[in-house]
Amino acid sequence: MVECKKALTAEEVNGDLEKALQWLRQHGSAKITNKMKAGGRDATEGLVGMIVLEHQGAALVKVGSETDFASRSEVFTTLVEDLAYAALKSQSESDANEGFFEIDVAEDSSFWNVTFPRGEGDNSTASNEMSVKQAMEEAILSIRENLQMKEVHCLLSNGDDTVVSGYIHGKTLHSQNAGTSAALIELQKSASNDMSVKDIKEIGKKLTMHIIAAKPDYLSPDHVPSDIVEKEKRMILQEVSFFFFFSKFCVPVSIVSTIGMLILTHHGCLEMPDWRHRKAR
Repeated sequence: MVECKKALTAEEVNGDLEKALQWLRQHGSAKITNKMKAGGRDATEGLVGMIVLEHQGAALVKVGSETDFASRSEVFTTLVEDLAYAALKSQSESDANEGFFEIDVAEDSSFWNVTFPRGEGDNSTASNEMSVKQAMEEAILSIRENLQMKEVHCLLSNGDDTVVSGYIHGKTLHSQNAGTSAALIELQKSASNDMSVKDIKEIGKKLTMHIIAAKPDYLSPDHVPSDIVEKEKRMILQEVSFFFFFSKFCVPVSIVSTIGMLILTHHGCLEMPDWRHRKAR
């Protein structure tokens, strides 16, 4: 009641009901946002949102909430989708970045001022645009929980011969573009490849499903740092040596080393040896 009275008696409102509602949305959401931050309430739950637009690219957004219940609400899933769209929109209209990169989401970053249209289709007009900051504050006001923007990543398409595909795991009831985890991949079509875009996207979807399940740290063996390879090599050779020692088998050191190399290859730390590609005679 006190806040409503403040809104109606505000100088810029002057008793106008519509202006009073706007005043409450602006001042009330900011007040609650500051209160949530000051309280130090952790936002350890949440969802990942993803949007993929043909010939433009894709965006991934991770937003945290205090409870899993809140993250499954329609207000929260809509927020995650809107932020993903805003991220891709802001970067696709700029030539500053290309490829896969992370957007700064610090409180003083320009991303909070990015505007995007609310609604879809004919309802998506400039008159009902809102900023990322306004969207976060309204969601906090509605859900009454501390919400935090954790990470924002974009993948901009490098040309007409590339196809961006993605997959979302643990989708929510209210959205097909938000879930517990997500992955993106960009595939480049070779000149001799006559596959359709639909088929390439399906391959990309299967690869991203595998990425979510396996959670790889590196793209290929070439990307694994040499110190990591040496560390894994020592550990695996030690495990293999212990196995043969306790099993009382007499095995040459060269065989133990070969077995260790095969295990490293299986884990993706090394390239497949050439002899594995030879045809059996």
